[in-house]
Amino acid sequence: MLNFIKKNKYKIIILPIILLLGIFIGGCSDSNATAKDNTFSGEGPLTSTHVLIDNDTKQEYIVVQDSNGVAITPRLKR
Repeated sequence: MLNFIKKNKYKIIILPIILLLGIFIGGCSDSNATAKDNTFSGEGPLTSTHVLIDNDTKQEYIVVQDSNGVAITPRLKR
């Protein structure tokens, strides 16, 4: 184990730095996420169901919200 660490010490040091830098750059983007909301009737009085469409990718997402929380899933087939 010590032999492995001695041989790969630069890789062990550089890998976390690169990962943290990638997370920092990816998390600090200045893009605004926008979506179009197509609301249709839900299953109960306390449930709201929406279809959101990502304006950039045209991907549709089904959003269901009730008193317990929110569930979001991509719409796979149309």
